[in-house]
Amino acid sequence: MNSGVRRIIVQATTHNNNYSSIGNNSKRYFYSSTKRVMAETTAKLDSDKSNFKSLGDKFGKQSDSYRSFRPTYPDELFDVLKDHLDEKRDLALDVGCGNGQAAVKIATFFKKVIATDPSQGQLNNAIPADNIEYRLLPAEDSGLPAQSFDLITVAQAIHWFNLPSFFLETKRLLRDDGVLSFWTYTTMEITNNPLAQKIHRKYYDEDLGDKYWAKERRLVDNSYIDIIPPYENTIRKSLPYHKTMSIGTLLGYYSTWSGYQAYIKVNPDPLPRLKEEFCKAYNTTDLSAEIVETNFPLTIIICKKMLTQVSIDMPCSFMLDFSFPLKNPQGLIDPDMSPICKIGNNPSVTVCSVFQRYVNETNTVVWVTLSLPANTYDQQMDISIYKNDNTTLIKSGHIYYEKNVPMVFTCGLLKSVPTVKTLNGGKVYKYKGSAYYTGTGLYTFIQLESTEKNIVIETISMPSITYVPVILYRDNIIRLDIGIRIQPSIPSFDFILFNQNITLENIFAPEKIEQQVDIKGSFFDSPGYTNFSKVILDVYFEKGLDSPTSLSSMLVHGNNTHFKVADFFSYGYGSFFITVNNGSSRTFGSSEYVPQSVSDKPQSVSFTKYFYQKYNLFDTSFNTNNSYSIDFWNSLMNSAYPFGIVNVLSNGTMVNKISNFYNPSQISISGNIAPPFSSYFQLPINSYENQITDFSILKEFNFTWDGLILRVRLRLTDPIGISRYYFLPTSGRTGARGYRYFSFETLVSGTDKDGVYETTMSLGNQYSMISIIVFNKAQQQRSYPADTLYYKYGFGATSRVLPGVGISIIDVYVKDQEIDVSDKAVKTSVYLKMANSFPQADKSFVLSFLPLKLIQFYSFVNNQGYHQFDIEIPAKVRSGFLQYNIMFNNRNFLDNISIQGLFGVKSQINVTSKEFDYIGPVVESHQPAMTYYTMLYPNYELYLTWVIRFSDLSGFKSANVTFSTDFDRLGYSFNLNSSNLISGDIYDGVYQLRFPLISYCREMNFYISYLSTSDLIGNEWTYFRNTNYTLHPLYKYDTLSYPQPSFKLNCTYSTLDTTPSIQSLLILSPTLDTFSNNRVAKAEFKVVDTGDVGISLRHIPVCYFQTEDIQVVSVDSSIKTIENINSITYECSTTLPYGFGYRSNVLLSIYGISNNYYNLVGYSAIDLQQKFGTFINTTINQPVITSHSEFSYLGGKLVLDGYEFGNNGDNIVTITFINQTVLTPTPSSNSQNQLTIDYIGSTNNSFTIQLVNKNNRKSNLFTINPTRVCISDCGESLGYGYCNSRGGCTCLGDRVGPDCMALIDKPVITPNPNIPSVNVSTGNSSNTETPTFTSFISVVSLRELDLTGTIVNEYIFDNSKWIYYNQDTSSDSGSDSTSPPPMQAHSYLYTVNRPDVNTNITSTIQVFSQSTNITFGHQQLQMYPSSIKFTFNISSYAFSKSTNSLQLVMLATFKSKDTEVCSFTEFAPFSDTDEYLKIQIEDRSLFGRFIKYGIIDGREQVVTNTFLKDLSVSKSDESQSFIGLNIPYYTQHALLDPDFSVLVDQNKAGDKENSICPSQNNGLSRGQIAGIVIGGVVFLFIVSALVVYFLSKRGTSVLAIKLRRVVSKK
Repeated sequence: MNSGVRRIIVQATTHNNNYSSIGNNSKRYFYSSTKRVMAETTAKLDSDKSNFKSLGDKFGKQSDSYRSFRPTYPDELFDVLKDHLDEKRDLALDVGCGNGQAAVKIATFFKKVIATDPSQGQLNNAIPADNIEYRLLPAEDSGLPAQSFDLITVAQAIHWFNLPSFFLETKRLLRDDGVLSFWTYTTMEITNNPLAQKIHRKYYDEDLGDKYWAKERRLVDNSYIDIIPPYENTIRKSLPYHKTMSIGTLLGYYSTWSGYQAYIKVNPDPLPRLKEEFCKAYNTTDLSAEIVETNFPLTIIICKKMLTQVSIDMPCSFMLDFSFPLKNPQGLIDPDMSPICKIGNNPSVTVCSVFQRYVNETNTVVWVTLSLPANTYDQQMDISIYKNDNTTLIKSGHIYYEKNVPMVFTCGLLKSVPTVKTLNGGKVYKYKGSAYYTGTGLYTFIQLESTEKNIVIETISMPSITYVPVILYRDNIIRLDIGIRIQPSIPSFDFILFNQNITLENIFAPEKIEQQVDIKGSFFDSPGYTNFSKVILDVYFEKGLDSPTSLSSMLVHGNNTHFKVADFFSYGYGSFFITVNNGSSRTFGSSEYVPQSVSDKPQSVSFTKYFYQKYNLFDTSFNTNNSYSIDFWNSLMNSAYPFGIVNVLSNGTMVNKISNFYNPSQISISGNIAPPFSSYFQLPINSYENQITDFSILKEFNFTWDGLILRVRLRLTDPIGISRYYFLPTSGRTGARGYRYFSFETLVSGTDKDGVYETTMSLGNQYSMISIIVFNKAQQQRSYPADTLYYKYGFGATSRVLPGVGISIIDVYVKDQEIDVSDKAVKTSVYLKMANSFPQADKSFVLSFLPLKLIQFYSFVNNQGYHQFDIEIPAKVRSGFLQYNIMFNNRNFLDNISIQGLFGVKSQINVTSKEFDYIGPVVESHQPAMTYYTMLYPNYELYLTWVIRFSDLSGFKSANVTFSTDFDRLGYSFNLNSSNLISGDIYDGVYQLRFPLISYCREMNFYISYLSTSDLIGNEWTYFRNTNYTLHPLYKYDTLSYPQPSFKLNCTYSTLDTTPSIQSLLILSPTLDTFSNNRVAKAEFKVVDTGDVGISLRHIPVCYFQTEDIQVVSVDSSIKTIENINSITYECSTTLPYGFGYRSNVLLSIYGISNNYYNLVGYSAIDLQQKFGTFINTTINQPVITSHSEFSYLGGKLVLDGYEFGNNGDNIVTITFINQTVLTPTPSSNSQNQLTIDYIGSTNNSFTIQLVNKNNRKSNLFTINPTRVCISDCGESLGYGYCNSRGGCTCLGDRVGPDCMALIDKPVITPNPNIPSVNVSTGNSSNTETPTFTSFISVVSLRELDLTGTIVNEYIFDNSKWIYYNQDTSSDSGSDSTSPPPMQAHSYLYTVNRPDVNTNITSTIQVFSQSTNITFGHQQLQMYPSSIKFTFNISSYAFSKSTNSLQLVMLATFKSKDTEVCSFTEFAPFSDTDEYLKIQIEDRSLFGRFIKYGIIDGREQVVTNTFLKDLSVSKSDESQSFIGLNIPYYTQHALLDPDFSVLVDQNKAGDKENSICPSQNNGLSRGQIAGIVIGGVVFLFIVSALVVYFLSKRGTSVLAIKLRRVVSKK
């Protein structure tokens, strides 16, 4: 056994993300609750034994027909297969070979092929070949030698196999890096005769159907989408396979179908009938004429066997979870159940134990640890689950990844001992902890050089030192954390791994660092908190901050050698030790502890219940001295001044009273008051025996993802009604706020007792972990954790389902490796490349670093396929590598230290700063001018001032400070800035503030209750009196010897001590329809007092409107009338939120009333109800639209959800489009909560909809935004791209085009030096399969159009009048001078002369040599390498009418030198913001993008683009297209921005419908011929001008006439 290696852990063989996307469907739909969960790491328990039978002689009887009529396989399929094979092609195995159609093709590129089949009849008809050996063998148990085959293939047969057994057999037979490939062609399609296709589908679907087709056939129909092989590297490809056959061959092919064989056993032979029908469809009697054109869509799956993962002489440990269906599991399984595991047929070789389990209504999930001995290879696992009596069997069976795919385990011997290699020269690094904390740990990196992959080691224990591995899952790189604190006399770190002695130099050994050290410390208390204190250390290290030290504290400010740090203690006081190598040790004594006063906690908490009408209310009363927050049942209430204060006692204690609703079914009333301490309170209402048990039941759950948007529809039931529910990302904690939804806001049908709710939220991708918490009206909560939603509904993910991060990360690098932030913040970028199988959506990754507050930067996927983080590093960050973390879906992913081990220094940002500063300005001292002021009479003018000295390393910017008194909780607030500076400077200065005139006196103390400070680099922090236990701006006053200053106001005259009160209250809106447009709540109240100082005008009462769901809306009152100083009438008026108080009515509370003797009073809702009977009743008097079904821009059905829709015939629907067109469709159905309109036409723009009921009451005006669906799946299954939320494809890596199926070509681009045009040539003339192509792009004319599109004026550009005036070359300053610049720009000017005003057209052509992101308007555009961008800036134009528009006409041509080619042209939407022109000849395309908006008169405005069909001409080998860029009326200028690229398409033009091929060319007019000639050779425009002229001289087409004009001006 290897010393120092406790264990090698090898994970269970899992399927990799490369094929986790198999079966992915990009269509948007709601997943039903019965959707089969397909999870990467979730195994499934299947108790049914395999029911597959051996193929036997199933197809032997029709073996002759097989050879005669079954289609062969195209060469393209085998070309794909060969691309995935390595050079070793010795031995191949073709399983289920039939008559050898595939075997003979494989034999052409393999030395030997063994072909097996269980049917002797098939083998008797096999095609012979010298290097093929045919054998009669079953697929699942061949008996052939293990690890002997380079390739295993299955052609159109794997669906008949026992898949679990077959896959195990292939893993046994394949050598390492061997390939398994299987393919199928799905149901044939007849492509040249619709009637024949209909006959064919009827025969297949109806005559044979499920009754005669074996169930295995459905695997073929689905293109093997449900077959998921247990191989790490798996890809899927689709290929077209076109074949022309005769009717006789077609019928013969039918006879080979297994469905046909089953059919004729009980029915007459259908082939004679089909012969007659096909002959009639083709109008022929000739059965041998090859007239039936067909397509057999081919799908090939290719799997590569990775190197075996094994262990040295040690058992392997596995951790897995598996689920199985089990009804009512709670009644069957005890909490301490005992699973018993078996591996193969030898149960003694393993240990299996449960460490956690999860049970819901339908499924049981068990998590287990499993140990295997060495030399265990690809063993399948059986498991039996018993009750804890170990005798009563509950469930047993195999463990499967997915249906038919077993989970297998391997634990063997490494083929060779890895070589342990130290990285970075064996250098040991010191942890910083983070950029904002000091650190104490050490680490290094090693690499295990081996042919084995994913070798995982456990902790290495050596005398006095432990080495903890952090496995990075790439190239066997491992980070070793050295578990040792700074100690003397350790010159090196030594350990043994794989019998190899490894030595690491300890560069931090004490004898290697001699330095002077000085450390001073000061302890501070945390007033208001028991057992909390903090220490501030002033530290000097001669050799700098990164010297070895046991110091692990939060950095405050300083430089590398002299700085301050802070540490915090939860034990109140004690000693603090610091050890520094070859420096000194320091021990600091106990802190001064300020005892917590009793009044710091809320006191006298009590409850009072109250019943009014049908509502149950209660008051919560409590006393406190500090600001506080309060929540009830996880709903935080507004607690800012003056909320809740009903009185202030003579000692300054605040008396608070807050009203709320409760439900009589509740068990208790509970809540929490904080800070400084969380004070929980509870009032029992019912006994637990009376509580409802079937509450908040999730009956249905459906969801769909739309880009980054999650739409959820759920049905909830509860006997007393649903109050609200929360979606909680990642953690699922009850206390998390997450996304909160009130039931009435999202209820789309039903009631709150049984209703359907629908909501949307913005989330990263389908791997988000989300829990749901539902509260009913009795405040009972039921949680549906992420596991439940995942296992039961297939929603989101669990922590075990995410793709493997370590093996999925491809690359990390940073834009700038060296950054100086001494003086300012600096922006840079970090780039992360993930495997295409990993989720690629924007904002799924977050990069964060943590100063005093978390800074996060979301990623977006750039055009290179990298997740790009555009980050800003704050000024004055500590020097050294920036400590950052990258998270996926808000869960830890990788830190920069691990990334350093994988990708080296290119992934690190070395930050340089002369000093660091992480805190806002600190109060060095503050005090009033006097500590005692005397007022002789009212309005006695006192000069009350206060000075505060702030210090800050980066410079003081501003401060906000509030002074409160014992009685005046409103206090006085001030903003301090440079204008308040009276001495010193921004780095250490004294600032003065002056209080306003205090008119009335009461003896009381003034003190700072709130302070926030900020400096010039953005550091800021906040102080709340007696509620901070960490650092804050006033931390230096957190000691007994340095108390907070205050001053006292003394009064020499007496004042009547009276209390103001509300004499009258009138609700001016006693009934509100809060779904209407008039939702204004009004209240009028009179405040009176009997004293001699009057009511305070400085203290404004605040009204609080509150609902049952603890929603609170506050509004300051305004003075309506003043009768005298003791009688003032106030008014509150506010528009309540939509639906506020629906079904619960609205409470009113009033707080903040004060007289000038600072007697502060307030009234809870119950106080006002008991005194004045106030209550606001809510009703619904009109239809209310709350949501709608998804509506496509193509048009279709629209379903509206809401309230009070009435019944059929109750509503008139009005739809208003953007052009003011109005439709009034009749609803097809109308119920109380839902209305359906069967059809609305297509529209790209949003429109509004409104209902008017039979009482002529109008609903709200509701906006519908049509959604766009991508034209394809964007190659998502291949990792090429994904469908974004704008309805367009976002392409990844080097993929481009509207469907991401093309690549960027690199043509020769030549801008014309005289006119704004470019010549483009591409292709390789030496390659006969790739003809040479030429293209020409230019601007032709400017038109003025009226509303009907008729040309009012037209200006055809005279090419001799263009002025070329600028060439600009842009390049990065750091680029190599020998490299081409990333962008070249050419500018041209043309003037349209008119009598009234001249119009200048500036045309700029930019040619990009490398990928570049540019911004046009609000959109970031990706410019691909070798792309061309035109920018047109058009000055003012004298329109004939303000209703007219301009049209700028562009010409784009594309031509092939080879005439035997096909072409295809289309102009279509690219997304909701742009359109594209695509001219394709063979596999090359000229691709133009036209944005649907321009900068018109300085702002973004919609523009349209028109494909001018009357001018455009296409032929098989050339095409020219005219595009009109339509500009709305403007007065100053218009800016447009199209661009062009040349693409290499995956599919050729001839494969597309409506393509033009040589056989389709028809006679063309001379004008069209002239246009085509121009399109093909216009890059030689000057040379060919005369030819063009004569060719078009006699033409009569519009284009010919225009061309004559152009040439004549030459």
